[in-house]
Amino acid sequence: MTSTVRLDLNMAFLAFTQNPSNTYIMEIRTRHFRSILVTGIPLREMTREQMENFGRKDGRGQMKKAEPTVVKLMVTLEELYNGCIKKMTVKHTAFDKDCQTTEIKEKTLTMVIRAGFREGASLIFKEEGNQGPNVIPGDVIFVVTALEHPFFRRKGINLHHTEKIHVGQALLGCVVEIPTLDKRILHVAITNIIKPDYVKVVRGEGMPDSCNPKGKGDLYIDFDIIYPDKLTRKERIDLEAALFREGEPLKILT
Repeated sequence: MTSTVRLDLNMAFLAFTQNPSNTYIMEIRTRHFRSILVTGIPLREMTREQMENFGRKDGRGQMKKAEPTVVKLMVTLEELYNGCIKKMTVKHTAFDKDCQTTEIKEKTLTMVIRAGFREGASLIFKEEGNQGPNVIPGDVIFVVTALEHPFFRRKGINLHHTEKIHVGQALLGCVVEIPTLDKRILHVAITNIIKPDYVKVVRGEGMPDSCNPKGKGDLYIDFDIIYPDKLTRKERIDLEAALFREGEPLKILT
């Protein structure tokens, strides 16, 4: 059976030299060179089983695809907020010029990070990965991974920040300065008494929404209240006068 297949192919290639406009022969010739590229085996040397696996319509048929190459793409929160272009060089196995042996090659891939991209998002480069005999080249998948930020925590499209303030500011009010990811300074006025569970929400100062160009999250500010390590007797008396009503004195400890 194998010899019959090879004979038919040899006759087809011979017919091509006599009638190069023959559409069927053109298809055979195209499949011949594609088989070398994908499998490393010339079409005329394939067994019937190999030909069936190679496929007759798209040159691939039931062939397996190489496993994807998964790479972490490390980005800063500033890059995710503003958007950026990242380039990364990856190594992969590929056929040499003789289409028979493989070698390690490098390729630089360019990725567009849209403003608001979320951690875990995937950027897929089809068939840019490892190649080998009898397999389709695998994909290269970049997984967006955010670096830890010293000031903000991201939750979805919202940003969270913990501001340290003294107990006097918590009681009397204050203005806190928040540096944004696009290099602005927010002056946020706090007029309420800040209790341990108090959260100040600044609308529209969170992350951009990559699915909605006009959408934006919010900024949530919670507070870490700093208390003094000790008070003088005079400070205790002054606090008693300021905080406790007449008739409800605080017993001053010496």
